[in-house]
Amino acid sequence: MGDMVQEACVARTSCTMSPHSAGARMARMSLNPPPTITCVECRGTCHLISHTPDDGFQPGDWVAYRCPECLDRFDLQLVEEDADEEPSDAW
Repeated sequence: MGDMVQEACVARTSCTMSPHSAGARMARMSLNPPPTITCVECRGTCHLISHTPDDGFQPGDWVAYRCPECLDRFDLQLVEEDADEEPSDAW
């Protein structure tokens, strides 16, 4: 379906479809951010505090993590490359 939406958009001289419209959102991939990350401030464990949208997280969405040890909050933007990478704690 994503190809049909894109082809229909390309075939028109002026496309008014928003990247957030239902058709475009369905064509996008869903991402699953890790439930925890390592805190860059105290090396504790930050937990995901963002609620998952009904249609899942998409590239460009922001997620928030909170560290219970130092109470820092981290807001991270998801990118398409995150979908193919394995989580890594190695620095």
